Amino acid sequence: MHVYKRVWTANEGPLSEFIYYHHEMVLIKEFPEKVILFCEVPPPEGGETPIAPSFRVTERMLEEYPEMVEEMERKGLRYTFMALSKNDTSSMRGRGWEDAFGTSDCVEAEKS
Repeated sequence: MHVYKRVWTANEGPLSEFIYYHHEMVLIKEFPEKVILFCEVPPPEGGETPIAPSFRVTERMLEEYPEMVEEMERKGLRYTFMALSKNDTSSMRGRGWEDAFGTSDCVEAEKS
């Protein structure tokens, strides 16, 4: 959920659900130099936040799977996902596209 300026909550899903590895801030065009994580209300248990920088993942893929990286570069790689329209805190998907893109206009959101 958008909190203030460039500050968002990380997840609105149930505390009982595990958050799988994902690419943080995939929806923004300009990546910040720093990412600051803050926990206002810690979960009763767990709550670890493993971090894997994308460039390190890419370096390792180049070392271990160079043919696969070459094929992805040759064919191109595009990620898409289906987002909820509205926020749903009962789901790990949590944030809807309207909140994520700050608009209810799907044409405007697709430009992002």
